[in-house]
Amino acid sequence: MRVTIIGATDIFADGVAGWALEAGHDLTIVGFHRAQSEAYVRRLGSGAALGPREPIHDEVIFLALPYECLQPVLRSYGDHLNGKLMVDVITPLDPRSSEPIRSHAGSAAEEIQEFRPGIRVVKVFNPRLAGPIVSGREIAEAGRELLLAADDEAAKCQMSVLFCQGGLRPLDIGPLRRARELEALGYLHFALRVRRTQTGSLGTVHDFRLPLNA
Repeated sequence: MRVTIIGATDIFADGVAGWALEAGHDLTIVGFHRAQSEAYVRRLGSGAALGPREPIHDEVIFLALPYECLQPVLRSYGDHLNGKLMVDVITPLDPRSSEPIRSHAGSAAEEIQEFRPGIRVVKVFNPRLAGPIVSGREIAEAGRELLLAADDEAAKCQMSVLFCQGGLRPLDIGPLRRARELEALGYLHFALRVRRTQTGSLGTVHDFRLPLNA
C-alpha cells in the first residue's frame, strides 16, 4: 500500500517510517519544506518527497509532527484531506517545558475530527511507532501490541488489517475519546525515553516495604 507521513523530524516520524518500510509499503514523506523531505528520504534510503503545498494522493496518512504544527497543517490543506484515513500518532507536548498539553477538544485526535469532520481519524499508540525506549530483541518481542481508538469503525478495521499485515497486534480500545488516555500514555513513554537518554537507564524502583509491625 502507498502511505504518506506528514512530518519529517526524527523524533516524531522515525518509528512510523521504519515500520512502513519494513512492512513493504511505498512511502511518501511531507516535510515543512521540500528540502527537508528530500533529506529525510535520503536518510531513510527509500521513499518519495513532497513539499507542504503539494497534493497528497495516498488514502492513508500518518500525522507524525509536533503538536504546535497541527492546526497550521490542517489549515494549509483545507478540504483536500476530506475522505482520507488519517492515523494520528501525536503526543501533545509543550516544546519549552516538555510538559503535556491537553487540547481544548480533549485530545489531538478529537481536535482533528472537530476541525476537519471529513477526515477519517484513527488514534494509535505503540512503543515501536512512538520510538523505542530499548532496542533489539526486547522491543521486537514486547512492542507488537498496538492500541487503536476511533469513532469510524470501518477506518479502525482497515488500519487493524494493515497493522496486522505489518507484524503488529492491534487492539481496539473503543471510541475516539479514548485518545485522551493514549496521549497520556504517549507522554509517559516520551518521559521514559528522555530519562534513558539523560541517565543511560530507566531508573530503579526501590523497595520501601514497611516493617511487619508498622
